[in-house]
Amino acid sequence: MKQIINEQIIVPKITASVLPDRSLFGKKKEEEKDTGIRITAANWSEYLKVIQRVYTDSTNDLKSYNRGINYLMMLKDEFASRLDPGKESALEVNTKYSQTLSYAEYRNGKLNVGEKVTGDNASERVLMTFRCANGKDLDQYLQKVAADMEKEEVVIRNMGLVNGSAIGWFGFQRYKDADESVMWKDENIFGWWGTDDFVITKLEGVLYLKEQ
Repeated sequence: MKQIINEQIIVPKITASVLPDRSLFGKKKEEEKDTGIRITAANWSEYLKVIQRVYTDSTNDLKSYNRGINYLMMLKDEFASRLDPGKESALEVNTKYSQTLSYAEYRNGKLNVGEKVTGDNASERVLMTFRCANGKDLDQYLQKVAADMEKEEVVIRNMGLVNGSAIGWFGFQRYKDADESVMWKDENIFGWWGTDDFVITKLEGVLYLKEQ
């Protein structure tokens, strides 16, 4: 079992490596001096971090519940306090990942993750949740989900760099019950849609920091 805890820092794989001549910001005039820090796949981890944080949603009657885990990119603490509010820092971040379902229990702010859900280890209640007649149908469904690559493209600007911006979304899976009000309780979580291949495919931008 592994624990995924609020604001746990992770280090995703980066495949982007070259900052193009013309990027999100265009070309500066030669007479203008750019005082910003260019962020690339080579130096991003000096200034930025990626964390996991539980996010919430609400039912129709406005009762809140924990929905899943975001991967957030944000400035490290020592740089967030130095971000220049008078200039627009911005990062262009593209990610891709597939999602796989594992058995899990979420309690007291901690997610305990177990083995992958398969047709062989699925109970009748799990089959009912996905409306599958048997384990073979469930395996086919899970394979289809894993084959559908999720892609996110975001531009993170000043406030997002300080507070964190989502670059990946991973939901909790609840049992499907006849009573819709029951299925959103944390105690009803039995799985987590995680990933084994979260990749940042593009990472470029500029930071404007105040002098120390």
